[in-house]
Amino acid sequence: REDGGVYSPGLRDDAQDARNRLFSLLSEIPGKPSYTAIKQLIHEHPDPNYRPWMMKHAYKRAEEDGDLDPMTAEQVYEFNNSQIITPTTHRQLFDLTVNRLLDLKNWIEHGNDSTWKTWQRAEDEPEMRNLVANWLNLNYRNQYTTAQEPELANSQRMDIWMQNTNVRSPVPIELKLLDKGWSGPKLCERLCNQLVGGYLREATAGCGVMLLVWQGNIPEKRWTINGHRVGLNELVSALKDYWQSIACEYSGIEAIEVIVIDLTMRARVSDS
Repeated sequence: REDGGVYSPGLRDDAQDARNRLFSLLSEIPGKPSYTAIKQLIHEHPDPNYRPWMMKHAYKRAEEDGDLDPMTAEQVYEFNNSQIITPTTHRQLFDLTVNRLLDLKNWIEHGNDSTWKTWQRAEDEPEMRNLVANWLNLNYRNQYTTAQEPELANSQRMDIWMQNTNVRSPVPIELKLLDKGWSGPKLCERLCNQLVGGYLREATAGCGVMLLVWQGNIPEKRWTINGHRVGLNELVSALKDYWQSIACEYSGIEAIEVIVIDLTMRARVSDS
């Protein structure tokens, strides 16, 4: 000390040590609720000097939670033989769902045998839902099964859900045809209240997909999301930014993916 006296901790020092220890224990708990709580503490902490230290713990927590679920010995063997795994957790089923839908997007938009013209003639969402579910069923490789419009306890119906007998909760796919007059605020409302607030209420569920299809049967439009006007190419980023702006309010939701399939992409001809 400046006066040369011997340092002896007092009640304030003990209280600070206790606070630091509680924060460290919180930082060691895996999952989004811990990360959300840390972010809230950063915002509310009265001393700005502590916030960078707390931000480092929040980043470390997010980094560790971002790791893939560990594979079982059986999954490692299966992957070695076939380059695929059968999901055993909700997150693995979600990752598989996203990968399959990205495969579908790549085939429709770039494939030499793309049937984009057939998909473009679909008159409504039920018909498009049949096309998507049929493609998923044809490419399932014994990893999942699909169901269309299964009824939940509150009479809500998911468009498509992906399920596996090893996983308790299915992964919902919320399908929307962008040509059918869906505005930006309405897409945000469906993401928030229907996909997140409705389909992912089960405690063991936390991941879902919003699948948007642009048929191009009307002049290309723009959507207003969070006060910004965006086109088709920016729609995914805008909706993901919207989700990130409200994600802290849904601590049980682990991941939401937004995918746009553009059925006009394959018709374009290079003119370079």
